[in-house]
Amino acid sequence: MIKQSVKSIASLGLVLVASLACASAPEKVDLGELYDSYLEHNQSSMNMPQFKKEILISGSVLGVSKNFSGDAVMEAGLADSDEVLARLTGFDADESSKMDAMEVGTDFKAVCVLAMTMGSEYMALTDCVFKP
Repeated sequence: MIKQSVKSIASLGLVLVASLACASAPEKVDLGELYDSYLEHNQSSMNMPQFKKEILISGSVLGVSKNFSGDAVMEAGLADSDEVLARLTGFDADESSKMDAMEVGTDFKAVCVLAMTMGSEYMALTDCVFKP
């Protein structure tokens, strides 16, 4: 009886861990569709369902510059366009260095947080972690 209880508890624990892993996985979002939603929300991210949430995006590097702190800021869009849809900042110095090393035209995948953006021509994506 004790063995059966231990097995049941262990099974419940595995189910719980698997549920948490699925719940914490970032939502995969098409960058073009996310930008269309941003425009539909009158260039405001605050009422978008992805606001302040981690999302998995893919895009193309359109340019990389530095902010006032010296960290890299990436302009991103779709591979077939030169329109800047988002500006990305890295999660930490390592991620900022990865962005700084990317060439224009490079395709990328990253998990980012949709930050507050209002009235801008592009969305702000912060805390980005780049995926291989």
